[in-house]
Amino acid sequence: MEFIIGKFKAEGLDVSTQPVSKGKIKGNNIIGKIRGTASTDSILVVCAHYDTVWMSPGADDNASGVAALIELAGILSKIPIKKTVWLVATDMEEDGMVGSRFLAVENKDKIAAAINLDMIGYATETPGSQQFPRQLKENYAAIHDRLQAEGMKANFILNFSNANSAALRNAFDSLSRQYVPGMKTVTLEVTDDGKQFPWLFRASDHVSFWDQGIPAISVGDTAGLRNGGYHSRKDHMTALNYEFLTGVIRATLATVLAHSGDLTN
Repeated sequence: MEFIIGKFKAEGLDVSTQPVSKGKIKGNNIIGKIRGTASTDSILVVCAHYDTVWMSPGADDNASGVAALIELAGILSKIPIKKTVWLVATDMEEDGMVGSRFLAVENKDKIAAAINLDMIGYATETPGSQQFPRQLKENYAAIHDRLQAEGMKANFILNFSNANSAALRNAFDSLSRQYVPGMKTVTLEVTDDGKQFPWLFRASDHVSFWDQGIPAISVGDTAGLRNGGYHSRKDHMTALNYEFLTGVIRATLATVLAHSGDLTN
């Protein structure tokens, strides 16, 4: 916690903490604010949870997302942006998205949209490294067939959202192609806020924003469907693909700037 606060403050961000809790368990969200030049009424949140499960180093889940927040802080703090951005390291995601729920509920009238970064650092070109749950094949047949034709390689970033968040999802998709042409992206829209497959599509902080009617996308590497170290002691930094991680950060930066009106999509 202190490490993230120190990094945000070193970049000149206005930093605050937000207490969160679930029963006797207590935590803190860390909010780094970058004030927009045009308005402070419309906030874009970029979030990544900084907690991990017991005994796991948490390199991909989710130090990779936190690293992205720190990199974004270093870039966005040095350029004028029109709209206010909050870089939020959320707590207690592993306890049921507690931190993001507190954040979304207490600020639902301020937050215009959110980008959730959860596990963005694991990728490989090894054939057969990507799993595709059989339950999804009927609903997302085109995506399955594409990945199968390409050898089921875990070499893409997944960008998904509900119907209410289509504009933000499509912006990330198109800006990824424009500014990170070497990065492969799989983009999809889930039905009924992901309730058909909650174990996959309602398992991270984006859900807290959806439930408040706030547009949000979730950007991730599909977790245990490719990363064998997921939620274990094997989730170590030596397994991460840093070129891939850099590409995801660039695509996120482009999406933030486009949303703020500082970049033409």
